[in-house]
Amino acid sequence: MKRLVPLVVGVLAVLGAQPAAAQPVTARPDPVALVDGRRADAGLTFVPVNPLRVLDTRDGTGAGGVPGAVGAGVVLDLAPHVPASATAVVFNLTGTEPTRDTHVGVTSAWANSYLNLQAGETRANLVTVALPEGGRQLHLTNKAGRVHLVADLAGYYTTDEAARFTTTEPTRVLDTRAGAPVGPRSTREVDLSGVVPASATSVTFTLTATEPTAATHVIAHPSGAVRPTASNLNLVAGQTSPNLVTVALGANRRIALYNNAGSTHLVVDVAGYYAGDRGHRFFPVTARALDTREAGGPVGPGLTRDVDLAGRIPTTATAVSLNLTGTNVTADSYVSAYRAGTPRPGTSNLNLPAGRDTANAAVVALGDDARMTLYNNAGSADLVVDVAGFFATPPACAADCLHTWGGDLGHGSTPSPHPWLSGVTDVAAGDFTAYALKSDGTVWSWGANNAGELGAGAVGGRSAVPLRVRGLTGVTAVAAGGSTGYALKSDGTVWGWGSNQDRQLGPDVVGDSAVPVRVGGLTDVTAVAGDRVTAYALKSDGTVWGWGNSVHGPPYGLCPTESDCLPGRPRRIALPRPTAPGSPRSRPPGRPRGTRCARTARCGRGARTGGVRPGRARRWAMTCRPRRSSG
Repeated sequence: MKRLVPLVVGVLAVLGAQPAAAQPVTARPDPVALVDGRRADAGLTFVPVNPLRVLDTRDGTGAGGVPGAVGAGVVLDLAPHVPASATAVVFNLTGTEPTRDTHVGVTSAWANSYLNLQAGETRANLVTVALPEGGRQLHLTNKAGRVHLVADLAGYYTTDEAARFTTTEPTRVLDTRAGAPVGPRSTREVDLSGVVPASATSVTFTLTATEPTAATHVIAHPSGAVRPTASNLNLVAGQTSPNLVTVALGANRRIALYNNAGSTHLVVDVAGYYAGDRGHRFFPVTARALDTREAGGPVGPGLTRDVDLAGRIPTTATAVSLNLTGTNVTADSYVSAYRAGTPRPGTSNLNLPAGRDTANAAVVALGDDARMTLYNNAGSADLVVDVAGFFATPPACAADCLHTWGGDLGHGSTPSPHPWLSGVTDVAAGDFTAYALKSDGTVWSWGANNAGELGAGAVGGRSAVPLRVRGLTGVTAVAAGGSTGYALKSDGTVWGWGSNQDRQLGPDVVGDSAVPVRVGGLTDVTAVAGDRVTAYALKSDGTVWGWGNSVHGPPYGLCPTESDCLPGRPRRIALPRPTAPGSPRSRPPGRPRGTRCARTARCGRGARTGGVRPGRARRWAMTCRPRRSSG
């Protein structure tokens, strides 16, 4: 049974606040205080680890010591390797020896596909995924056949104070094709002192190998550290393959790249770095932002496709972490992802062989309004973008702040100011989604988005931080149903978005809507309210109108029969005329129909009709008998 209103037990608290007095500037400004160690809306910081193998089904590592290929799935228990404060992890996932073409997903609250494997091949991809609330276990799922899985931990995100992320423009810092390849059992050091500051603790980059002469694997690790039992790339002769890498920096801001066999060329394209004295926090998000198979069609040769992420993440985000997949590929190609509105860089994020599906993680700097651009070099390909999270600095609230606590989004157990929002004048909460109205007439939402109830222009996923409900201005009040949001505008019209299962969006809308639509036939409205499947409006003439579905049925429901309500057309509700107590139309509580009743005052042990004994409380008893029939 679906739970009722678990999201925000106490979200509905808006408190005026004065701007805080000026404080001395510190070396690490951070406007957001964490509550209970798990404020999902406050963001996370990163702790790198020396690459650590936490699962290898070939030898039983991480699987209870029992080796064996994975069928439907396997549990990845990270409790021995990350602290309780960890809320998301970064690890390199490798699939090898699959018996059939398959894809491998990672599941906590939601599932994404991270590996697309052909029978017999070995391939890796970097995974960034939130841990389930109250646990540190992930489920790795396999669609078909059996496959061995290997996981190498690179670090974790925590609510404790650690390193934050700074994005850089895509920067190529190594391309061995300009010189000699990396030979067998050889290491190439990469000096990153020219692109990251002295305070940097780790770096994120796309590592691409090309022209390998033999089957091999490549390991990235901190310079000066013992080479770990881990891998970042697995190659066969002649293959070109990229993978996103996040690795701790070694001495003098250097990393080491080790090639196991044969020789191969290596390319390093830096995307950003983590440091303790600067940067932005990470916010996990799981949602599909683009699938050209469903909208827009494939991207042709030498063409670009802009991706609008504003329906998934705040427009103030500086970078996005995502999984990029190419499918229906007609020719060998590569894909570059970069900040919208800037020149295309000489870097790549995904290398596509013709005729097969390929995925790779990427971290991409964002342009204004959370936009990025994808470029496809040759042939045509359908592209899929799955968001894993974003980097941003939450703005602190100075006045008219929303205080939140409890619920499913990690607000904490005690009320505290919600970052991101100032000037809040009204709030409402549905089953799993909350809404805030700001003084500028805009509406903001956060929580679940299964039916588009965020109103941000997309369906699916969830957001722990507020997103703007698209297209709404001049709003004076908000209300919420179970999975539907409502807004009253200053012109007296009502707008709704989200679930339309019971026609809560009015008579003119078919299906759910991820953007606000006007509820037809309503004008001169002064107030709006909603329950799980029904909405109500008060008009300026004092009449009340309702639409949706009558969950109670007659005589207490909205319509004479439930079927009358299903079209969703607002209907006037016939309200009973109030009557004065004791009037002929008034019947005392508990009086059966068709009876005559008399009241008797009882005081103490006795009873008498009329007054009561001094100092004693009066208690009334009622005696009823059937009326005498006429004739």
